[in-house]
Amino acid sequence: MLVETGADRGVPPATSLAGTGLSVDDLRRADAVIPAQHELHVARNLVRTLGDPPGLGADAGARYRLIDLGMLGFAMLASPTVGDALIIAARNAGMTSAFVRPTVDVDRHRARLVMDATQIPADVRTLFVERDAAAASVALVPGVLGTERIPGMRLRLALPGPSVRAVAAAVISGLDVTADRDGPSRLELPLPLWRRALPQADGESAAACERLCRDLLEQRRRRTGRAAVIRARLVRDPGRIPSLPEVAGELNADPRTVRRWLAEEGTSFRALLDEARQALGQALVAEPGLTIAEVAARSGFAETASFTRAFVRWTGQTPTAWRAARRPPTPTPTPTPTPTL
Repeated sequence: MLVETGADRGVPPATSLAGTGLSVDDLRRADAVIPAQHELHVARNLVRTLGDPPGLGADAGARYRLIDLGMLGFAMLASPTVGDALIIAARNAGMTSAFVRPTVDVDRHRARLVMDATQIPADVRTLFVERDAAAASVALVPGVLGTERIPGMRLRLALPGPSVRAVAAAVISGLDVTADRDGPSRLELPLPLWRRALPQADGESAAACERLCRDLLEQRRRRTGRAAVIRARLVRDPGRIPSLPEVAGELNADPRTVRRWLAEEGTSFRALLDEARQALGQALVAEPGLTIAEVAARSGFAETASFTRAFVRWTGQTPTAWRAARRPPTPTPTPTPTPTL
């Protein structure tokens, strides 16, 4: 998004990417995982070239959509309430490109998504606060709420006036955006909105998607390079796991090249596919509302029997036994004492 924003302002992508070792083709790869240090380098290239004009970050943030968050976006949509969606977003901020550190604070009157920017380098702090505040506003409204106007929601920004006005112009109409240099930037919601039920609420699906987010984050810590990109792509859409030719096509490569890339990183497409199916399978089996046949289909298996054999290989148990072992125990009723006459 930063490179696109720069290009719209006359900065060639090669200038934005200078010093990162990345190319435009790298950015186009399916689910490309761009390290934070590279994004920071791009931001500094833009600031040096353009002089950090107000609205640079806001323009980039307004380009984000909920779908860009992948599995985290699904978890937010399936959350029971608006508040639950924001809690999930803050808890899994590592799945996003945000540089601010989001936390949730609720009192008797309002709820707040607080965006701590103290760890962002000063030379690009305004850019990233603009971007992340705009992206959070666009993801929530209309992304989660499905509407363009939400009365009572306010965006308070620890930014200079020109930047505040740029964010206000970039995000949804009707959102109250003002400067507040005395505290951290924050998105404030009245409690009735915080408690509002979401139209696509499904608590079990939200929990499953959040578990997948945690699995993805853990895998990202262990895997790097193209293997991380390909594995992230394999778990992006439950029930629609792509084949090697499809993934290769999205990476603008042929299947033999993809196999060679993965071999150089000590893995294979088959190993990544097995990891993805295991992560999906275990997360979905944990949901009591799904049959084992439904879990098998969503995990990319044509037959329930094949899924069961794979699940036994992963865990040493059948899906039914594994689910039963994790079911909360039924409380034993306390017997009513017999009255003594």
